[in-house]
Amino acid sequence: MQLAAAQLVSGVLTSRQSLTGQAGYQTLFCTRDLLATDEIRIIERQVQFSFSGESEAKWQSYRLSSNRHVISRIMPIAEPDEFGRRGRFFAHSLIFDAADVGQIDETLFDLLQDARFFVSLDKVLASAAMSDGHISAVAIECKKQWAKEAQNSLRDWSGEHLNQLYQLMRDPQQLIDQRQHVTFVGSEDEIIAALKVAYLLAPASERKSCSFDTRAPARLEQSDVAFWGHGVKAAETADYLIDGGRREVRIRAASPVLADGFSPEKVSPALSLAILAGLRRPSEQMLSSLVNRRYAGFIAEPIYQALLANDLSLSETELEFLAQFGQEHAGLALCLSLKTGNESLRLKTLAAMDVYSYKQRLNELGTMSGFKPWQGLSPVFMTTWLTQFHGKYSIEDITAAIAAVAKHGDKQDREYIERLHEYVDDPEERRSLSTWLKSSPYDFRRLQAELDKPVSARTNNHGPWWRRALRFGRR
Repeated sequence: MQLAAAQLVSGVLTSRQSLTGQAGYQTLFCTRDLLATDEIRIIERQVQFSFSGESEAKWQSYRLSSNRHVISRIMPIAEPDEFGRRGRFFAHSLIFDAADVGQIDETLFDLLQDARFFVSLDKVLASAAMSDGHISAVAIECKKQWAKEAQNSLRDWSGEHLNQLYQLMRDPQQLIDQRQHVTFVGSEDEIIAALKVAYLLAPASERKSCSFDTRAPARLEQSDVAFWGHGVKAAETADYLIDGGRREVRIRAASPVLADGFSPEKVSPALSLAILAGLRRPSEQMLSSLVNRRYAGFIAEPIYQALLANDLSLSETELEFLAQFGQEHAGLALCLSLKTGNESLRLKTLAAMDVYSYKQRLNELGTMSGFKPWQGLSPVFMTTWLTQFHGKYSIEDITAAIAAVAKHGDKQDREYIERLHEYVDDPEERRSLSTWLKSSPYDFRRLQAELDKPVSARTNNHGPWWRRALRFGRR
């Protein structure tokens, strides 16, 4: 991918260094045919305003307008001026036009390379552009390497802080509208690494709002540009803080950015501790869900594992809160259906699975306190269920499953139950099931008739039940 950028170089020179003989801040050269005078003024004012006098280089990235994106490398000048004063600097800015702004959001961190900028005052002064004040636009080749780097570094973050970071990045413009900003703590390399992960988790359409200054002065709030990210060496307190060195995220309690996500205070302390334990080392599947913007799939897994491993009662408020995450996680949906007795949800969730997932969930739910074989029975997967619980289920499990289907199952579930006789060979079990059906309020006439047939009148089903069952339902 190739991008074109106009250039602007400015800085604080001594009278000896300046071609005009004037000391102070001045434009050194720029792509004049591509930059309006007002744009030059804004960029230069931004550079001057935001330089804190520190002896460290820094990056700025922001939208100059809806049509322009600016990336600036601001470099300190170590030598004092003719009066012995220190704190001088120069800045090299690249300005990308409207045709490329979408691509800028995709390749931003591949552009933040010193090799693309003047980083030595001697090279600036030796440039041929110093003579006439004009420099041509530059063509830049980008390969979008940063996203892969960010995905690899996700493994270095705990799930607890990735959970916080994802919520923080869902709507960056929200903070700007509230005149808030995110404080990034650490060295320049640590801040850039944290910014890459933050950008990775942000919706592509929202990255344009994520302007930043990697070493922001205290007065940056007064800038013409509303910077979303302020980089600092250290910070004691901040409403929104990302520590690049520690890979930690802090968000003030009750912040609106936490409204739709998981926060420990939204569940009981016992459940919170269990969920946070599961978040310490997120699985590859969890990380994939996060990158692909399926937040429910990310947070539902540790919630599910916490409920499986801990016999915890849930309040109505907790059940309602957790239900939103079960929509993308069949295991959690099943677990919550068992907690609430929601048989309709249980049957629908089971029927929607493939056979591999069905077996997996049966194995997992089997470890849950109080789980009964009938609760895992889906008429669609009768073959698999019989195999899975062979020697473990009772006639009571069969009758409980029939009752659940009669009350809450759909037409397909009922059709499969009508053929249950194909799986019951034991005469005593057939009699018990027939007797129960006759005394029940449920109308399964075909099943009743087949159960009551004498052996000689039954359909000839050759072979044992497990082989015949292969014709029934999903494999």
